[in-house]
Amino acid sequence: MLAGVAQALTAAGLQPREVGVLIHGTTLATNALIERKGAKTALLTTAGFRDVLEMGYEKRYEHYDLDLELPAPLVPRELRFPVEERITAKGIEPALAMAG
Repeated sequence: MLAGVAQALTAAGLQPREVGVLIHGTTLATNALIERKGAKTALLTTAGFRDVLEMGYEKRYEHYDLDLELPAPLVPRELRFPVEERITAKGIEPALAMAG
């Protein structure tokens, strides 16, 4: 963390004494998302996995409860954007993988 702060100060051209407050929170953004506070959130996801947030993990809920109300997904479908992969699982470009 300290190395990151040092890099940020250097990039901003600031000395440590010029910083009045430094807040470090590893779960700050996650908590804001879960609590549905803060800015509107979008999600970039691998093509074919746009709805994985709504599908969830099937063992968490009662399978046969027809009246079960599931919580709304953290990111609404219209703000989930699928993108094509640029590399394969082996770390190479798909065009190169197909070429051999």
